[in-house]
Amino acid sequence: MKKLLLITFLAIYGTSVAQENEIKRVIPKDTWSIGGGLNIGSSKTENFQVNQDDNTYSKGFSFGFTPKIGYTIANDLTVGLGIGMDYAKSEENYNDEESTNKSLGYIINPFIRKNFGAGKNLSLFLQAEGRYSLYERKDSNSDSYEDPKKKIFIGLRPGLNYFLSNKIALEATIGSLGYNYSSYKYRIDSFITKRESNTFNFDLSTSNINLGVLILL
Repeated sequence: MKKLLLITFLAIYGTSVAQENEIKRVIPKDTWSIGGGLNIGSSKTENFQVNQDDNTYSKGFSFGFTPKIGYTIANDLTVGLGIGMDYAKSEENYNDEESTNKSLGYIINPFIRKNFGAGKNLSLFLQAEGRYSLYERKDSNSDSYEDPKKKIFIGLRPGLNYFLSNKIALEATIGSLGYNYSSYKYRIDSFITKRESNTFNFDLSTSNINLGVLILL
């Protein structure tokens, strides 16, 4: 679905540039903007055992929303902040034993974005951002969330906005270049172990596309 929408963006872009290559979209100074992305997903997997009564299955549901607000401090230069949440639930059944896992995440996402007008209806951008996420997990044997997992991202994201009108645009970021850090604790019997991860990566794959809407005020 994300690939199809990206191809649609690019097709519209090619048409608009061919017709209006002398006109460039500008986001003027002192413009306020609001936007954000919404992610909803579900999955289900079943394994059928031949000549046996016991089957296994797993299913999951996820939901995420990060609203953002920005202010253009100079033409085509916007600073802003996003605050959001992620929720995920997974269920498994193996040999008639059921288990459920839930995770709840909170996100803080400051950013600064430089826009580059590429046509009357299109603006490319490069966004520098920080992203701090705190995830809590709860399983079937627990009554409350515990063992928080921290994630930090610092880096760059390229993207584009296609303006449906002077005030409303469709938005897509494609991949990222930056530093990722994660830290979490897990229990094995009575022992608590902490695990940390540090990575630096460059990713422009179509699996790393985020879609949203931008509204100029």
